[in-house]
Amino acid sequence: MPGTAERLQKFGHILGPRVNQDLRRPSRLFRSIPSYIQHSIMTIVRIFVVYKPFRFFFIIGATLLILGKLIGLRFLWYYFAGDGAGGAKGDNVYYLR
Repeated sequence: MPGTAERLQKFGHILGPRVNQDLRRPSRLFRSIPSYIQHSIMTIVRIFVVYKPFRFFFIIGATLLILGKLIGLRFLWYYFAGDGAGGAKGDNVYYLR
């Protein structure tokens, strides 16, 4: 009585070579680790927006507000410390003077 390997070999010769149909569709795996991390971050952000929208948008709004206040404080610092120009970028436009 032949062993398992011989039976499989004989069975393969009878049916012919089999082609894996799954190789024709694109892979569902991630292409790289950074791609996986990016996908995971987007999923976490999406869940956070759905379940805690106030906190999410509050953090974004507070961050932008703090940045705007820092820029405004910098302007006021240079405005009162210097010659009144404020250190704004548009001060060097000569055709307006």
